[in-house]
Amino acid sequence: MSHCGALLLLFLGEEDAFWGLAALVEDVLPGYFTHDMAAPAGDAAAFAALAAAHFPGLVRGLEASGVDLAAPAGRWFCSAFVGALPLETAARVWDTLLLARGEAGGAAVLVRVGLALLDVYARALAASADGADAQAALAAMAPAAFDGSRLVDTAWAGYGPRTVAACDVVRLRVAAGAEREE
Repeated sequence: MSHCGALLLLFLGEEDAFWGLAALVEDVLPGYFTHDMAAPAGDAAAFAALAAAHFPGLVRGLEASGVDLAAPAGRWFCSAFVGALPLETAARVWDTLLLARGEAGGAAVLVRVGLALLDVYARALAASADGADAQAALAAMAPAAFDGSRLVDTAWAGYGPRTVAACDVVRLRVAAGAEREE
């Protein structure tokens, strides 16, 4: 959450940044900043499941190398990509995040951007020689995403309403599993 607050403070005064952070926590990404962190965990699982559906060969190869896609996704989503993407690209993602909250929800935007990152960097990930190489490529792809327009365009053109609906289904399954564990 500190990364999100810091980004808001770069562009807004203190009071406006406070209210922006309140809106982010309560309206844009509800459930993300709670003690159990169930929402970002569910979205990371949704991302991994959707990645397997959209990039089956790539995900099989990554899984065979021992790479878990949900791990970096959780970090990306908890910070809403602040600190993961270059600042200008993160600001573009935040534009869509804040504008799309009524349409699809902020979480679906984060998942779509994660899928777009995989789409843009699929060749580099597929060319990985082993698990360590794949993990390094996965860690390097977000900081290298300097073309915010390409990333956002890919997120919207390639991963539309069906992706949002699938994300909701996976989130509900993860939430139901968490409730059974309690």
